[in-house]
Amino acid sequence: MSKLTLVIPAKTESESLPDVLNEIKDLGHKIIVSLHKDDVLTINSIKNFDCHIVYQKNYGYGDALIHGINSVNTDFFCIFNADGSFDPSELKGMLREIE
Repeated sequence: MSKLTLVIPAKTESESLPDVLNEIKDLGHKIIVSLHKDDVLTINSIKNFDCHIVYQKNYGYGDALIHGINSVNTDFFCIFNADGSFDPSELKGMLREIE
């Protein structure tokens, strides 16, 4: 079982988020995507990925984080950007350091 959940707040990321999910899908970590239910394009772009979608109640980055983090049930979590700006190869070292 994974000890790490990647919390991905998203807003209008239908182009970049599938690429990000492809990069991290084989790492063995749980993935939570937190977004607003009105973001239909992004939701449809990730429906075939193994991730848990959390719908935020309000709008904004902070609300997406709150709902995503509150859904975590692993020992650790990491906020991971939906735009491809994070390097997934850094996750293994980060997890090793905190353990």
